[in-house]
Amino acid sequence: MRPIRCRRFWPALLALLLLASAGPALAAPPETLLAEESAVYLRYDGLKSHRPAYEKTTLAGLLENEFGPLWKYVATAVQEALGPEALSEQLLRGGEPDELLAAQASLKQLPQLWDYLDRHGVALGAEINDPNPAMPQWQITFVFPDAKEAADRDAVLAGFRVLAMLTESEVKEIEREKRKVMEIVWGVATPIAARCWQEGDHVLLTIGSQPIEHTLALVDGKRKSLSANPALARLAGFKQYDTYLRGFGDTKRIFELVPMVFPPGQALLDEFGLSGLHGFAFHLGFEGTYQRSTVFVEAPEPRKGLLQLLAAPGEASLADLPPLPPDTVSAAVSRFDFERNYDAILAALDTGLKLVDPNAPSALEAVKEFETAAGIDLRKDLFAALGSNVAVYSGASEGPLMLGMTFAVEVRDEAQALASIEKLLGGMRAATGTDISVRTKKHGETDLHIVRVAEQGFPFAITYAVRDKWLVTSFYPQPVMGFLDRAAGKLTTWKVPAEVERLVQEARGDAGGVRVTSIQVGDPRPSVSSVLSIAPFFGSLVGAFSGQQSSFDVSMLPNSQAVVEKLTHNVTVAVDDGKSLRFETYSSLPMPFNLNGVELYALASFAPLLFLGIGF
Repeated sequence: MRPIRCRRFWPALLALLLLASAGPALAAPPETLLAEESAVYLRYDGLKSHRPAYEKTTLAGLLENEFGPLWKYVATAVQEALGPEALSEQLLRGGEPDELLAAQASLKQLPQLWDYLDRHGVALGAEINDPNPAMPQWQITFVFPDAKEAADRDAVLAGFRVLAMLTESEVKEIEREKRKVMEIVWGVATPIAARCWQEGDHVLLTIGSQPIEHTLALVDGKRKSLSANPALARLAGFKQYDTYLRGFGDTKRIFELVPMVFPPGQALLDEFGLSGLHGFAFHLGFEGTYQRSTVFVEAPEPRKGLLQLLAAPGEASLADLPPLPPDTVSAAVSRFDFERNYDAILAALDTGLKLVDPNAPSALEAVKEFETAAGIDLRKDLFAALGSNVAVYSGASEGPLMLGMTFAVEVRDEAQALASIEKLLGGMRAATGTDISVRTKKHGETDLHIVRVAEQGFPFAITYAVRDKWLVTSFYPQPVMGFLDRAAGKLTTWKVPAEVERLVQEARGDAGGVRVTSIQVGDPRPSVSSVLSIAPFFGSLVGAFSGQQSSFDVSMLPNSQAVVEKLTHNVTVAVDDGKSLRFETYSSLPMPFNLNGVELYALASFAPLLFLGIGF
């Protein structure tokens, strides 16, 4: 049997194999629909592809278990309330039946929009093409990736119709280059338009003053896309942990536009040193049990003007903290050059005032006059007596919110620092005509200085003391007294948790030529415990005042201990490598501020009154 000679079939067979292996054509990245000159870029992936990393975090466990019932209740209530409320407004305006049916259909598609965003996310680019106040040219572009499925596309378009409903605007359908475009126009003299249409596998939404041809030129390749921007490549190269949200801001590009709006702006930027701020970038994601964020601020040395404040004179360390209370809620330590930064702030202030108003009095001269009257040279007398270590902390037992906050500054010369503060207070008394006096009393072996300001409505008794090379001050004597007792070994002190030390070292990294410039540690547990302990009373009180006691089931609120025992410290570390500053944050539960005391009761007292006021 002769062998089959199939040499002639090899080209066709190879072509078939290549076609089979190629599969469907890949959609163009959403960044190809954003402009290369975008001053701000943001990309949210959606959480679905990051679920494995998210589910390991403390927050995911709390939302699934302890806060699960409450979370579902709130989500359902919001979803149910949105539709009827929007429809009732349409009815009150006398909407046509067809409009009401279309509105109802759009509202029913919103859950599909949330589901789409969870799966695919969204990309955003903001352009400022001409900041001329008379006729500004700008645009914000949203790209909804991979919305080729009819259900996803219709959900995004339904969201656009809801936007029109909320702004009481008319949606028009126009056609541009064989594209069906939905359009809303606001204003007449300087119209702002919102447009939405399908572009390949994606859906585009633009809001701004630019005509639609501005975007179509980008789509047709007549303008460069964001894919050509090196900042995008740097974002994509970040592999430190699983990220679901990232972006950048091109401050250099933004600052180039400032002189067009405000001609003296360039001189102001130069004097402030802000011209040396080239941009920033950020990443949000998950790493182990922590929610993570990393922020880069590009500010290469040498830094001038106010940017000198970022140039720390040494490395910050948790070992540099003064003795803190054992129930410390927040603590921060940083390095600060008082003498250099004082000069930079004064120079920037003086220049800024002169640029805004050439006839404005000189800040430098005003300070010199004050110093002469007070018999003090702030730079040589006060700031020269201070070191570079600065700490700020608060304890749950020392006062709620800022009332228990304590400021501590390293001291090189204790006698000179105290004498300078006394002169400074005397100068303020003479300059303002206010009766300012200082009462000194012993607390242990240390002098405690309590400042009295005889001014109606001034509620503070600012107190300061110097011990063990620390100048410590607070709004009231008690936090300072606590510091003195801890320094004398009479009270227990806060110990830095081993996990916090590990995170600081991890954030610093092993690279040479870098230094930690500041460390912030926060404990969310006291605040969470306080909030959850009073939340049932708060929920019942609102129901009682509204006459709807059964409207909220307080049993859906979790037990405080069940939540608190799962939490750990939040840590933020700033690292400087001479080219940029990097801020690394580790959070078990992010807290914007701490609630530890009477402010909770104030909230509980005012909330029912606010509720009733809204009702009336």
